[in-house]
Amino acid sequence: MVLSFFHSVTVAVDAVVYYKIHSPLAAVCNVSDYASSTKLLASTTLRTILGTKNLSEILSDRETISQEILLHIDEATDPWGIKVMYNMSFLFLPIHTLNTINISRQIGFAPCTMSAAIEGRSKKMFEA
Repeated sequence: MVLSFFHSVTVAVDAVVYYKIHSPLAAVCNVSDYASSTKLLASTTLRTILGTKNLSEILSDRETISQEILLHIDEATDPWGIKVMYNMSFLFLPIHTLNTINISRQIGFAPCTMSAAIEGRSKKMFEA
């Protein structure tokens, strides 16, 4: 799944959802297609949860985010008679984002400090 954030950073995420039917009657009666519904619920929940996080939180708290997503999915699929296991396995950043992070580390700026410095320089140019 590819996600875009309000900072114009695109992140590709690989996640795996395993599910086990613990109540076959509920899986058939309470939802029309439990397999597709579980898959759609997982992707929607992933998108929703990651959309509330900034890039540094996603990179540093992957396990916590996985647990939060699992909690939401498991809570929603419980009436369907389905038990879910969830793992956010890989997170991919575009090369230009990685280059920006590496450059900011090399010059000793945090990303927000670097953007503030750039904004300050551009304001000075327009004032002159």
